[in-house]
Amino acid sequence: MQTTSVEARWFAHGELPSDVERWFRAGEPIDWSRVPSRTDSYIVLPGVDDLGIKVREGNFEVKGRRSAFGLVELKPRAHGLVETWIKWSYGREHAGSLIDLATTRSASSSLRVDVEKRRLQRWYRFARDGSPIALDRAPRRDENLDRAGFLELSRLAVDGAPSWSIAFEVFPDDSLIFEAFTKLASQALEGFPGALEGDRSRSYPAWLGALRR
Repeated sequence: MQTTSVEARWFAHGELPSDVERWFRAGEPIDWSRVPSRTDSYIVLPGVDDLGIKVREGNFEVKGRRSAFGLVELKPRAHGLVETWIKWSYGREHAGSLIDLATTRSASSSLRVDVEKRRLQRWYRFARDGSPIALDRAPRRDENLDRAGFLELSRLAVDGAPSWSIAFEVFPDDSLIFEAFTKLASQALEGFPGALEGDRSRSYPAWLGALRR
């Protein structure tokens, strides 16, 4: 299966600040023990930040950067590296040997990175003019929303060391989606405590590559 999206992500080391949690949940605390945890196994290629390879929940996924809009001012205190990505996902029936290779103990410790994740998402659909409309849940696969996206807050851990991230992801990638992306980011980031600096904005391959240096 192939999907395309426009994305921006920010990463920070350490525990997730409590004021960011309250912002995401409109003042309510988050009980992270009730948020499902999963571990994704990445193959990190040295010096490569435009290709992501991982095993996620039994699927082998390859994600490649198609283009980049560069560093974009989304709000006065929020600058993000906005990029277009294409993802291919294959189940065990098509990629079983690759899944085994990436997740067995024999996988090279210099290339494999396991990332534990707990994620929360706020979903939106887009009106015809690109304005975001909040949804009260993630859309089902059979709903076939043609234009949608989400804001994601994640707690991460690599080798037991905590990190956290904020991300926006919208789809599909077409001539109108960039404007919808910027509208969503500007609206969703209202009231964010602090700043999202451009030097913290990067893709998963770039973040993991920096951890391995």
